[in-house]
Amino acid sequence: MEIDGGTIIVSIICVALLALPFALDYSRRTKKRGQLLRALRDLAQEHQCRIHQHGSCSDVALGLDVDRSFLFFFSLRGVASASWHLDLSQIRACQVVKTKRSGKGMDPDARLEQVEMSFLPKDHGKSATRLVLYSETFGFLVEGEEQFADKWSQLINDRLKN
Repeated sequence: MEIDGGTIIVSIICVALLALPFALDYSRRTKKRGQLLRALRDLAQEHQCRIHQHGSCSDVALGLDVDRSFLFFFSLRGVASASWHLDLSQIRACQVVKTKRSGKGMDPDARLEQVEMSFLPKDHGKSATRLVLYSETFGFLVEGEEQFADKWSQLINDRLKN
């Protein structure tokens, strides 16, 4: 069985066309991750801090200044951005709050409605600070926000114990 040059060229073009969406998606996500990290570092510099640990998920990035115990948050949802920082020396614990909506009718499974991190202050007279990582109202699908919140909550709680 012989394969002629035309078949090889057509095969290469088909493979390239099939791989193109994956390559473009990877490039878009890498660019967005870099943009989130740059914004996070700029935010930390505004508060005379440095980002020692960072992570991103979907359109959200968290960064931690280990030396000064500050947590930084930056989100880029559509054209709107939000930034926030928190002094962890004023926090006693971090909890992940997952809100689920029970299914109805043909779909009895519970659906994730919201994922947020709740920071409980040392001063019991103050209310908790809440950071929403995912909400159905944002209009996007879950992309690992639950695991991201669990990981960062554990990291922050370990940091608070020391």
